[in-house]
Amino acid sequence: MKRRLFLTCVAVLALAGCGGSDNDGGGGSLDDRYVGRWVGSWQSSGPLGGQNGTSDITISADGHMLGTIHNNSLAATGDIQGTVGSTGQASGNYAYPLYKGTFSGSFTLQQNGHLGGAIDTFDTNGNNAGTVTFDLTKQ
Repeated sequence: MKRRLFLTCVAVLALAGCGGSDNDGGGGSLDDRYVGRWVGSWQSSGPLGGQNGTSDITISADGHMLGTIHNNSLAATGDIQGTVGSTGQASGNYAYPLYKGTFSGSFTLQQNGHLGGAIDTFDTNGNNAGTVTFDLTKQ
């Protein structure tokens, strides 16, 4: 149970993705507004809901994303990597010291300038670990 909850939190921070083709999640012409360092909070819902934490990610001009995620609920810090496509579609991997998984979803540029969205997370067996929503501010 803790494992799944932990995975859900990780995925949230979401906040970005990995892999994909030029028109579905990586490559292509990325909107410059996505590019940069983003820091903020996330929370999870679903099978392992009720977790929350922070994330610090950087999205490069080619759509690659790298960063760290912290799960306040489980007092754990992990890594996140992936890609963000030209339309905000994101997918990737996350890994905490004891847990890892994948995520996919979308990032949305909010009217207030924040990066928001929802990402579905999955454990290493492909089981749904929940949905992570996030609110990140460009640094």
